[in-house]
Parts: sequence; structure tokens; C-alpha cells
Amino acid sequence: MHNDFQPYLKVDGSGIDYSQLEDYDTRGVMEKRLGRLHPLWERRILSGIELKDGNALRNAVDTAMKFGLEKRNPELMKQALQVLKKLSVA
Repeated sequence: MHNDFQPYLKVDGSGIDYSQLEDYDTRGVMEKRLGRLHPLWERRILSGIELKDGNALRNAVDTAMKFGLEKRNPELMKQALQVLKKLSVA
């Protein structure tokens, strides 16, 4: 977000003029940026499922949930959790 705020730096160099950012959609920006990571974690989940690697799959699922992948691809997350259960790593 530092790059987003650079246009709002005070002329005197004393920081950011936050009065210009009252309508800044922090949540929207964060969701968009985290959403860029979804394809990476989808691939890691699919790899964990294919290889039946419970530890890698658990790591991928846990991380993907932090990035909100369960909202974007609930079927993949459901499948991954079922595989984890079968592998007894749930």
C-alpha cells in the first residue's frame, strides 16, 4: 500500500495526508492482492492431492484459507479436506 499512498505525501515531507484517503478501500485492495495468490495455492493443493502428500496438502490448505481461497474455489477446498481426512492429517 505504500506505493498507493505515495501520491498523497505531504509537500513538506512530514508523512502522508490521510485526509485524501478517507474513501480508500483497504479491504478491497487487500482482497485483490491476496487473490493474486489463489492460482499458486490451487496448484499446491492439487499437487498435494495428486501426490497424496498429507503434510504438503495440509500446509497448502491452511495457507489458502488465510488468503480466502475457500470463497473462490469451495469445491477444491472440500476435495482437499476429504483427502486430508482419508490421509488422517485432518
